[in-house]
Amino acid sequence: MKMEKLMLVISLLGLAAAADIRTTTIGGAIRFYFDHTVNDLVAATDSKCYIVPLTYAEADHVHTSGGLEELELRMMREWMGTLPEKSVYHTDRAVPPLIQQWCTRRDMIYLARADFNPSSTTPVSPLGKR
Repeated sequence: MKMEKLMLVISLLGLAAAADIRTTTIGGAIRFYFDHTVNDLVAATDSKCYIVPLTYAEADHVHTSGGLEELELRMMREWMGTLPEKSVYHTDRAVPPLIQQWCTRRDMIYLARADFNPSSTTPVSPLGKR
């Protein structure tokens, strides 16, 4: 009988202790920005800023309904973690003012796209050369 009472007390204490355990939700966020002055898409986490150049067509697509969301998903799926990364220093004078502002107190990482052609950031005339 003593053993049964002891087991009952231990069980009740275990249940009481389990009721006091609280679970903590851990989360984070990624905020996306588009710098129209240089056609760069920026993904800002709590500690890092990922910067990727967009082609003219992609930059134009940002302004369509759902365009920015499509590019955000593409950045997360295809570019972040797969493209070569280059660290950018906050003292670099080439960093545009908007990106400097969005990436304050964050490590800046430039994602180097092999498929990116700098001349693709300006529209080509459909009339061609005259």
